[in-house]
Amino acid sequence: MLLSAKFENIYSFNEETRILFTASKSDLLPLQVSRAEKRDEISVLRMGLIYGANASGKSNIIKCLAIIKAFALNGWSNRKYNYFKMTDNPQERSSIELEFKVDGQFLAYGVAFSKGGLLEEWLYKTGSRNDTMIFERKRSGDDWENVIAPQFMKEESGQFLKYLIDGTPTKGTFLSEYYLNLAEFLVYDGKKYLFDEKDFIRNIYIIVRFLDNIVEYSLIHSSRGKYELTKQKRRIGVGIAGFATALVKMDIAYNSVDGVNFAKK
Repeated sequence: MLLSAKFENIYSFNEETRILFTASKSDLLPLQVSRAEKRDEISVLRMGLIYGANASGKSNIIKCLAIIKAFALNGWSNRKYNYFKMTDNPQERSSIELEFKVDGQFLAYGVAFSKGGLLEEWLYKTGSRNDTMIFERKRSGDDWENVIAPQFMKEESGQFLKYLIDGTPTKGTFLSEYYLNLAEFLVYDGKKYLFDEKDFIRNIYIIVRFLDNIVEYSLIHSSRGKYELTKQKRRIGVGIAGFATALVKMDIAYNSVDGVNFAKK
């Protein structure tokens, strides 16, 4: 359930702009509100309506939501967007944040980025009184500084979270590293799209190492019987997505010889 969306320096949004779907304390329309049941929970509208004049920015809201969805699922891959340019001093740093409710928890996930790639990524636990950081990632050159809240590091789940964050590739986001999107490995040479096999192989190595680290973590914290079984098998799975999209962009027919050879490769 979406609680709010926040945009800054992207498309028609210059200064930080926030759209709220949270409810007021009014009890005039009780059926339209999912009312908070506990002290730290947030009351939310069951339905929200965005309206405005032509060229007021309604479509840009949808574009921003699509961008952060793509970031979360696929990481960074030269995404096309426009930062706010109607100013004397344009800045390239843009940011998007979503606050939402899932499985009874209130969370805020956001990313900051520029034309050069992903700059920051964060996840907070939110509430009606205060927000609590879960993790933050900030880029410095080609390196990332990963910070996990101390209170989470005291728990076993915090150590597991550290394994996941430390294994996230430079261009990836924390949520994106469980499958590889073939369409994200296409490069345009000025005439057509080509598949970057070297980058694909490099990312396979990274994600396999990443998933194997999870297996290693499981070994450390498992019972003796489960330890022996897991150590013998060490099963991991890397998903593949974007096959049809990649073929379309490379102008290759799905059932052609080139299409079959690309699948075999």
